[in-house]
Amino acid sequence: MKTWKNILLAAFTLLLAAAMMTACGSSQEAAGGTVSEPAMPESVASYALNYETEEWIPTSTITYTYQDGRLAERTEDFGDGEPVVATFEYEMNGDVPAHLMQYNDEHKLLKEYYYDDAGRADRVFTYSRDGSSTMEQIYQYGNEDLYFTMVLHETETIDPEDASTPLQRMEEVDSLEITTNGDLLAKTVNNGLYANWTEGSEKVWQRFNGSYTAEYDANGILSETSAAYRESTSGKEYKFDVTVEDGRVTEIVRNRFNTAGNEEEGEWIADSKLVFTYTDIQATPAQYAAMINAHILGEGNGYYIYNWY
Repeated sequence: MKTWKNILLAAFTLLLAAAMMTACGSSQEAAGGTVSEPAMPESVASYALNYETEEWIPTSTITYTYQDGRLAERTEDFGDGEPVVATFEYEMNGDVPAHLMQYNDEHKLLKEYYYDDAGRADRVFTYSRDGSSTMEQIYQYGNEDLYFTMVLHETETIDPEDASTPLQRMEEVDSLEITTNGDLLAKTVNNGLYANWTEGSEKVWQRFNGSYTAEYDANGILSETSAAYRESTSGKEYKFDVTVEDGRVTEIVRNRFNTAGNEEEGEWIADSKLVFTYTDIQATPAQYAAMINAHILGEGNGYYIYNWY
């Protein structure tokens, strides 16, 4: 795949990068308790709330296995049908990863991570199962810390059954304002631009519909998200109730903000929860927080990309 395809795009992304900032320090608290024993997960069970019975209904369970302290396999079981299995193979640069390959259960390559000398994600490639699309993410770090301040997404899609179909392209530039509390996130704000077009047609950049803000507690774990939309209702979106036991997060309940058309009279309504168990493999506080946040919102989402592998 071609990257940084023209000088205008390169100049544009540099201008975005220049506008990004990182602030340090935070007064937020860890409402659920202090994480003092961060470790790699053994399992993460998901539940949905049945509003009629007020019972938590199991929806899926993810289990992880490791080799030499690094992730080796992830199995996601939805309770019916065959579990979804992914395997991971690392190439190391001393104590930090240099290259990670993620395969499905047929050993088909689905994702590749390339890391910089500090062990931070530098380029990430995602491949569709049928070979019809490839997405590349290019990360830029505007500060001397763990957190990227810009990411460029480039996706090319073809019709594998019809070579005459024009190539479809998608590009997106996420510009992040990052506030840190030591080595942990305190606040992230995501703005950006995107363009979707077909090969041979005009490429037109458009702004995101909104600005997406995530706030984190003193453990670097998501506490609340909100969005300011240009064309729809803005405000609070999700809040997370975190339970910490023996220095580790054991449960997180996600609450969505229901306004019923009235922001002032809105209320938080629980809708799902996660339950964590752990291995004895130690994690850094930053890696641990990224892992928890990736399970809360998904590794890639509209707020931030939590690369915890």
